[in-house]
Amino acid sequence: MRLNFDLKIQPALLSQVAKLERLMGQLETKLERNFHSKPYAEITNSINSLCALRSVKRADQTQIRIEEILVKKIIDNGVMPGKRDLLSLASLLAGIDTPGVGIKVRSEAASFYGQLAPIIVPEQIFPTLAPYMVERRVDEILEWVRVELEKWPAQDAEWPPVIVISAAFVMLLQAYPVGDLTHPCALLLMLCLFNQHNFSLATESNLIGYFETYRSHYFQLLREAEKSLFANWATLSPWIGFVIDALTAGAQKLLSESNYKELRPRLTTTQEEILNCIRKNSPASREIIAEATGINLATVKYNLGILVEQRYLNRVGNGRATSYRPV
Repeated sequence: MRLNFDLKIQPALLSQVAKLERLMGQLETKLERNFHSKPYAEITNSINSLCALRSVKRADQTQIRIEEILVKKIIDNGVMPGKRDLLSLASLLAGIDTPGVGIKVRSEAASFYGQLAPIIVPEQIFPTLAPYMVERRVDEILEWVRVELEKWPAQDAEWPPVIVISAAFVMLLQAYPVGDLTHPCALLLMLCLFNQHNFSLATESNLIGYFETYRSHYFQLLREAEKSLFANWATLSPWIGFVIDALTAGAQKLLSESNYKELRPRLTTTQEEILNCIRKNSPASREIIAEATGINLATVKYNLGILVEQRYLNRVGNGRATSYRPV
């Protein structure tokens, strides 16, 4: 199956991609992290954020199952999930215990309503694909993404992964295969594919949070991108540029934090002991730290102030209820 379109990449987009790739290279060197061998636990934070935005509380076991079904399949096997996996993910997000049961490909007319946070009344963004076209289109989208991403970084690859993944996101929203669950499913697919293709550090800073911060712009760009999808892709470029900006902002933030940490004074033995205690007992009060370490309470208070100032710790609460967590 092959989608019938011709995406012409604008030079400005390629410049944005190049800038992002340079930042990711700097981060990889500075933090000495191997993108392909490390565990992908950072996606759990994005899953938690997504559930919180939707006012959906999920047990840890459900989140683990989401990771097993989706993250393991996409990242470990290096392939886009099939339709069955999409339905399983939708079932889990809907709170259905048995993956795939009760969720089917949409068979009725529907529109995509923009909603990231439930406190905001959703608005119609665009009418979605006619029901009789949905199943075939989803198969075409997933196959196209798989083929294009497998090409990278060979010379016959037409587009960088960030462009393919960003475009596929709009395609899935237009197809709207699992109704209201399509949006969170598409967001998680985007996060997982970015992690697979060397953007894990940037997504750690919460791509979904960036979209929520610029919510109005986010939905406006989606609305414009969908207008000429598969016909004239000129309106898709601003959306792809927005996604690249989001990833770039995350990379710049992490690089800035890394540079700051390099400039911080070395910790004293007492500060190291206090920090290790908090890591094991987080959140920990001053009294608990003093008792666990045997360090004088006044000394604990003094060094906690330094650790908070140097951004090793976050202070939670006030007065006697004050406790401390690692940053």
